[in-house]
Amino acid sequence: MSVLVMNADYSFLGSISWQRSIVLIYQGKAEVVKETERIVSNFDGSYQYAIPRVIRLLKYVTKIFKNKIPYSKYNIFLRDDFICQYCGKELSKYECTVDHVIPKSSGGESSWENCVTSCKPCNNRKGDMSLDEIGYKLLNIPKKPSVADFMRKKSSILMENISDIF
Repeated sequence: MSVLVMNADYSFLGSISWQRSIVLIYQGKAEVVKETERIVSNFDGSYQYAIPRVIRLLKYVTKIFKNKIPYSKYNIFLRDDFICQYCGKELSKYECTVDHVIPKSSGGESSWENCVTSCKPCNNRKGDMSLDEIGYKLLNIPKKPSVADFMRKKSSILMENISDIF
């Protein structure tokens, strides 16, 4: 279970584990905005804590992404809106795979410009072939997202899920 982290001004920063959130609260670095109904206790049972759903940092911190979005599988999925770039199917984060447009076996790199979100059937069908060999066309040309675009996408995902939180 992840906990949403808000900056001191209530702007969205990201998410962390519930364990880390309790540590931040205990250290006096954050406060609980919204709790879940789940309760955890320490080893001897002398303290009980409601697991937070949303916390707010007490001191303002600068944004995590200043000039560069880190390359990761999840960030590829986010850039591509969790949509298979070959067949257009909407996917859950558990259904997504990363496909190398130019296969690694042909010298393709793991980079923003060579990796796309793919469903498992399309990824398996493509295998180590090029797009021309298999006859696939990409829905969008893969490119590195701008910081503004990336933060807008992260914020929209937060807004989609906010009704579940509050």
